Amino acid sequence: MLDAPDPPIGAATRSAPSGHLRAQLWMICACCLGRLKDMSWSPVSTLPRRTHTDHVEPEPGSLAEYFDSWYADMAGSPVKDAIQRRHLGLPPHLLSTSLLGWEGIAEATSALRLSAGSTLVDLACGRGGYGLEIAARTGARLAGVDFSAEAVRQAREQAPRLGVAAEFCVGDLAATGLHADSANAVLCVDAIHFAPQPDAAYREIARILTSGGRAVLTCWEPLARGDERLPERLRRVDLRGGLTAAGFAGIEVCDRPGWRASERAMWGGSRRARPR
Repeated sequence: MLDAPDPPIGAATRSAPSGHLRAQLWMICACCLGRLKDMSWSPVSTLPRRTHTDHVEPEPGSLAEYFDSWYADMAGSPVKDAIQRRHLGLPPHLLSTSLLGWEGIAEATSALRLSAGSTLVDLACGRGGYGLEIAARTGARLAGVDFSAEAVRQAREQAPRLGVAAEFCVGDLAATGLHADSANAVLCVDAIHFAPQPDAAYREIARILTSGGRAVLTCWEPLARGDERLPERLRRVDLRGGLTAAGFAGIEVCDRPGWRASERAMWGGSRRARPR
C-alpha cells in the first residue's frame, strides 16, 4: 500500500469547514500512498528551482485570510480541541487542524517509511500537529508549509515545546518555496482539494520529492462526481488521476469507513456541546 501516491501520497486533504458537514457524508474518506517513479528524468524537471521563503503575502479576501482568522479562533477554543481529542484519540500535545485520528497517524507514519535524518515535508501543515508527531516518532527533519501565516506562527511556537527540530514557512500547495528534490517524503492531510489548480499541486509534490520518495495524502473523494450537493472543489478530487499525471507509481487509494465514522461522531459531539 505504501508504494503509491495513492493512499497518503496523492490524496491530501484538509478537513472541510463545518458548513460542509452534509457534503462529507457523501464522500469516501480516502487514504493515498504513493512513490515517485525511479527514473533518470522527472516529469517536472523543467520547472525552475524555488528558494525556501519565509513569507508569502496572501491577496486581500483570499482563502488564506479566512484560515488566518480560523486558526486565530482555534487558539482560544479549548472546547474544540477537547472534542477532537476525544473522538480522534489524540493526545493533548497534538494540535490537530484536520480529522486524522491516532490510528491514521500510525498508518501514515508506517507508509512514509522515514528514517532518522531524512526530510519530511508537511504540506498544508496547519498548526503543525501531524508533522511534528511523525517527526518525533521517526527522527526525521520536518519542514512545514501552509498558506496561513497564523497557522505557521502557531506551529513555530509549538515545535520547541515538543523538543522537535522543525522549520515552518508560508507557502502554497502549488508553490511551496522549497528546493526541488529536497524531501524524502511528503504528508498532506485533508487539504489537496483547496488547491485552485489541483494538477499544479500534484506536480509540486513530485517536484520537491527525491526520486523514489513517498507521499501520503488523506482526503474525501466523491461517490459520484456529478453530485451537485457537494462543493465544486470536492467534486473534482481525483487522487489516482492527479498522482498518476504527476509521475507517481504504485498508487493505492483506500476507503477508511472507520475514519468517517469518527468524523460523524465528532460533529455530533460538537453540536451537543454547543451552548443553547
